[in-house]
Amino acid sequence: MMVRKKLIDDSGYATIASSGIIIAVVVLLAAVAVIISRVVAFHQAQVAADMAAISGAYSLARGEDGCVEAARIALANAADLEQ
Repeated sequence: MMVRKKLIDDSGYATIASSGIIIAVVVLLAAVAVIISRVVAFHQAQVAADMAAISGAYSLARGEDGCVEAARIALANAADLEQ
C-alpha cells in the first residue's frame, strides 16, 4: 500500500506570510513618504509666498516698487509669481 503525501502542507508558510508583511510595510512607508514630501512642498511654497508678499508690502511702504522686490524674493526662494 502506498502512503500518500499530504496535499495540504504548511511548510513555507512563514516565508510567504513574512513576505506579505514586509511588502505591506514598504508600501505603507512609501505612502507616508509621499504624504510628507507633499506637506513639505506645500509649506515651502507657503513660506515663499508669505515672504514675497511681506517684502513687497514693505518695499511699497518705503516708496519703492513692491512688485520688483516681491519678484526678487520669490525668485530667491525658487518660486514663481503669477499675476
